[in-house]
Amino acid sequence: MMVNRLKQIPPWVWILALTLVAAALRFYGLGSKSIHGDEFKSVWVITHPSLRTLWHATFIDMTAGRPPLLYSLLHIIVTIFGFTPAMVRSVSAICGTLAVPAVFMLVRPRTSQAAALIAAAVLALHPYFIVPSQECRDYAWLLLFSILATHFFLRIVWDQRSEPKTLILYVVSVLAGTWVHHYFWLVVASHGLYVLITNGSRKRWFDQI
Repeated sequence: MMVNRLKQIPPWVWILALTLVAAALRFYGLGSKSIHGDEFKSVWVITHPSLRTLWHATFIDMTAGRPPLLYSLLHIIVTIFGFTPAMVRSVSAICGTLAVPAVFMLVRPRTSQAAALIAAAVLALHPYFIVPSQECRDYAWLLLFSILATHFFLRIVWDQRSEPKTLILYVVSVLAGTWVHHYFWLVVASHGLYVLITNGSRKRWFDQI
């Protein structure tokens, strides 16, 4: 009886609940810890006196060690609202929260509703995904844009949804990801490898070898 009642709950209710739980876990105590570890490097970059010197650090002398999207946005936020640990970590918390409905959107059309909800629950509740969302680093951003890019990639390749909107969203996700983290090219490379191995087929890649 209970199982049948649970099955009658619309999936958007589950996703909304998981997203709210994910937000609570990521924003709770966000400013309670001082800046630590690798966050010092992010803070050093975003507190450059201007976007020009910030971009010089990311593109010219490469002292920032990362592409400029995260640093530029945080620089603008700090300039407008002031610097606090919670403020500079908040964007990572938002990205980590948005990754929960994003992974459901990725998994649901290609497996089952139950599998998609399990994937979203794991991402919402597992400390491996919570901790990076509470740091002033780019890992939550990398996760979100990897999920989005892969979702739009599969819509093009699997679902044959090659309308301009889907193509544009894929390109935007890829550009955003590459401007957040250098390793995002591995995500793009995996997309290309999938196409090379399967020729765009929906069959599993190991069935093509």
